[in-house]
Amino acid sequence: MQKLLDSTAKATHARDGEILATYIDWDFAPAKGVNPGRLNWAL
Repeated sequence: MQKLLDSTAKATHARDGEILATYIDWDFAPAKGVNPGRLNWAL
């Protein structure tokens, strides 16, 4: 038996107190937010 995911990773990109993008690997989706491109590049 294989596990699909062993744990969940979360990443958030913020600047000047504003969250620009959030990524949760359990969602199986690209980062979301007002500026997800920078976080997608880092991932």
